[in-house]
Amino acid sequence: MDLNVRGVFNLTQKCAKMLEEAGVHGDPARVINIASVATLSPAKEDGPVAAWAYAASKAAVSHM
Repeated sequence: MDLNVRGVFNLTQKCAKMLEEAGVHGDPARVINIASVATLSPAKEDGPVAAWAYAASKAAVSHM
């Protein structure tokens, strides 16, 4: 969660001032977060436990 979620959130927060300055009326600055297709399908009960954590952290990025 630290890398996949907090890292993305903290970086976006740190860049907020630069993003505001770069944007203009009608064409704001944008942040594009890259997640994973794993966020679109439910975890399978017989899948590895690590995949559940990965999917959850990438889903959190998608929801940001």
